[in-house]
Amino acid sequence: MLRYQYLKFYSIFQIPELREEIGKLTNSKNETTVFDIGCGIPTFSFELRNLFGVKKIVGIDRIKTFIELLGFNKNPLFYNAETIHDCYRCHVRLLMNQSEITSLKGAEFIDSFENDVKLFLGESIEDFNLKRIDNIDIVLALNIFHFVKFDSARRRIKDLICKLEESGLLIIEVNHLDNSSFTNPVYTTKLDEGVYEHNKIKQRVYLYDDNRIENLINEIEALGIKRLFDPIKIINESENVNSVFFCGKKSVVLV
Repeated sequence: MLRYQYLKFYSIFQIPELREEIGKLTNSKNETTVFDIGCGIPTFSFELRNLFGVKKIVGIDRIKTFIELLGFNKNPLFYNAETIHDCYRCHVRLLMNQSEITSLKGAEFIDSFENDVKLFLGESIEDFNLKRIDNIDIVLALNIFHFVKFDSARRRIKDLICKLEESGLLIIEVNHLDNSSFTNPVYTTKLDEGVYEHNKIKQRVYLYDDNRIENLINEIEALGIKRLFDPIKIINESENVNSVFFCGKKSVVLV
């Protein structure tokens, strides 16, 4: 049985063990790359770049255009942005105005941003050819695999681990079956165990119960990923689980 931590609110980069490992990784390499799956406006990758010096951002998202990304994001920080570079500059200014931020590594190479960021829009992680990108140091997949069939998700995660450099980090968050925003019968129909479809937009989601999560983590660890800390269950105000967060470090290179 897995042992879990429970948190109501969190920022993944406030987790001490994760901050420490990201710091070690970026300090040990001249250049680090994050692969941000379902990136949207890649604010988590912006944080990795700004706070830890992760230089290269490779993002993938099903949304086809940058204008659509902006409309979907709804973040007032980016209301006046016209390009992804504008969004990054807004993020830099935001962090520089926060008194607790004493070092902003990303500001040192803000002018190189256009060359350091590559977004693949209109692409699904299920079909994306990973040969189109170089090996990566951090896989960031936050609440995206619920759009992917269970077996396909497992295969893709294995492929991603193969692309991950030694000592690279796998950071994954999956939506839990107890997340009522996906299972409310007013809006959704249950099609199978853990599989729900939105009645209006006809979008299917694949939600993970504890057993599926434990099996997934066991498979990940069998592929050479060592967990950094006990998985975290993110709970809402009603004490129900919304999602589960896992982070591990690649300790074995698969051949």
